[in-house]
Amino acid sequence: MTRFSLLGVIVLFGIVPLYLGVWSVGVMTCLLAVNYTMPRDVKFNQQKQQLTTFGSWLPLGLVVATFILHYQVFRLCFNDSPALDALSFVISICLLYGIFSGIFIARCLGMLRAIKQTVNLYG
Repeated sequence: MTRFSLLGVIVLFGIVPLYLGVWSVGVMTCLLAVNYTMPRDVKFNQQKQQLTTFGSWLPLGLVVATFILHYQVFRLCFNDSPALDALSFVISICLLYGIFSGIFIARCLGMLRAIKQTVNLYG
């Protein structure tokens, strides 16, 4: 998801340092905020080499929200909307792409943290 998000920013708006910086700020802000509030219910079974987490609608909601955002932005591009010329609109889109990427990365890091804790605990 992170790769597609960054690629979406580059394809839509070009390699502009401001836009890439805003995307990076979104990723880093979300990583710092979400990394400390990740659910602690992720368990790793070392014998089965299996990662288990309780069911949640959050990942599905994030995927759907990301899809809707991408769809609407590409629709605006296809219709040659004047909104894409507004700097505040472009910055907000880049920030949203970064925030969604940061949430996915933070969830992945939370799962990796659960694996590391289990392996360190049972060596």
